[in-house]
Amino acid sequence: MADDQNKEVETSIRCQLESLLQSPFHHSIYKVPEHMRKVKTECYQPSVVSIGPLYYENQSLKHSHELKLRHLKCFLEFDIYTNGNNAKSLSQYIDIVRRWEEKARSYYAEKITLSSNEFIEMLIVDATFIIFLFMWSCDKFLLGAHPMESKFDVLLQVHQDIFLEENQIPFFVLNNLYNEAFGEAYRDITFNDITRCFIGETFFPGREVARSIIGKEKLNKASNIKHLVDFLRICNLPTKLRHQLPNNNKNSNGDSSDEFPLTAKELKEAGVRFMASESKNVLDITFSKGVLYIPTLTIQDTTEAVLRSIVFFEQCHHFCDSYVIDYLFFLDALIHTQEDVQILVQSGIIKHWFGSNEEVAILFNKITKHLSMRNPGFYYAQVCQDLNAYPTMSWNKWKGVFKRDYFNYYSWSVLVLPILLALQVYTGFVK
Repeated sequence: MADDQNKEVETSIRCQLESLLQSPFHHSIYKVPEHMRKVKTECYQPSVVSIGPLYYENQSLKHSHELKLRHLKCFLEFDIYTNGNNAKSLSQYIDIVRRWEEKARSYYAEKITLSSNEFIEMLIVDATFIIFLFMWSCDKFLLGAHPMESKFDVLLQVHQDIFLEENQIPFFVLNNLYNEAFGEAYRDITFNDITRCFIGETFFPGREVARSIIGKEKLNKASNIKHLVDFLRICNLPTKLRHQLPNNNKNSNGDSSDEFPLTAKELKEAGVRFMASESKNVLDITFSKGVLYIPTLTIQDTTEAVLRSIVFFEQCHHFCDSYVIDYLFFLDALIHTQEDVQILVQSGIIKHWFGSNEEVAILFNKITKHLSMRNPGFYYAQVCQDLNAYPTMSWNKWKGVFKRDYFNYYSWSVLVLPILLALQVYTGFVK
């Protein structure tokens, strides 16, 4: 009897193992756990349009189905306009997409319960919606203004929704479907190009890179882009990756908890100056000769949700090679209060549309909650070490104090500079 029961258990386990082998491991679209979602639900859940299977049956998003169907209609009509008799029918597109079903399903970490026909329909409707929405933002197609352009707030929310981690379909579906429809007629305009063009019209972090030749080269070199969140993450990667840093080996050891810098206010008081970097890559932070260079970050209503999507994707998929997570931990260390934000605003490092600097401080104080950082391997370890070493030098401390306390009342060149020079000679410190 026991042997028969053991045989049943073995058979059950073997069936489960075989099902794993039949489904290649491509997981890159993840469901946000409840403890993270509770921090700020609206940053993780779409509010206007559902993309992909995770919100397919969400009743509150059903009204967006007509919007997506209108884009599908435009997609099919533009195919006929572009390719004439060579245009594909809806039936042909269904047949093409059906070949991708198994691979597309394997991208989702959650088990997808949609039937085969439901899944194929979802892919076609959602993919053509995104493709034609992106084409509308590209002047080369001469499509004119988007019909929703006058409804700016709604369109802004749509932009946010399609870059949420849970609200994704595989990038290969979008890319391949675009090529099937328009690849022959528009050989000089790839799907990467229209995606970059779309991001360049948003206020997302990474838009400056998306607009640039640097961004084009970076994305053309990227292999196996997973989805739109991954695409946006690539736009945000720093100019030098971890393995290209000159002190990479030096920074690979140690406790990263000792590497965080002082707050912006404390650094300023110690003599550190802040300056907006000219780099298009928002993650390109450097420290040189007492100046902390940080590229400008524009913060508006969709910024937090987009950043949260990228860092959640990094946490699930690139935990051992995170960049945006490290960037947010660095900014969180710099920003504790609205006074810290004010310093960064005055230097052009932060531009925001919020009602107050305090709201920006709250954003950065909360955005790293429930996030883990790779330890060791913090990307900004060397910058932090150099920053933390800078205030320990007495000369810089004295200089910071005198600039802060006396510059507004006396001539720096007449009074303060001779005092500092005397101190320098007396104490034996060398500038």
